[in-house]
Amino acid sequence: MSLAVLTAPGFPVRAHAGMISTQAAIDAQAAAGRNAEAEAAYREVLRVQSVYLLARNNLALLLAHRGCIAAATAVLAPARAAAGPECRED
Repeated sequence: MSLAVLTAPGFPVRAHAGMISTQAAIDAQAAAGRNAEAEAAYREVLRVQSVYLLARNNLALLLAHRGCIAAATAVLAPARAAAGPECRED
């Protein structure tokens, strides 16, 4: 069974329940302060399914929290590019 996950126009994605469980486990790592492990796990999720917006968003948040604004912006760039003009603040 698949579940709909956060999407943006032009960025369709479906995630299986197993991916949702993985996401929850990664979020728990981040909440426990194990940010390096969470970052690596988010990157692995995106390697497998690059359009998974929740992982993309959370990775960007981790990077921004660490002060890596350019890297966070780069992580979000594919989603921003896929979003329609009504979703952008250009």
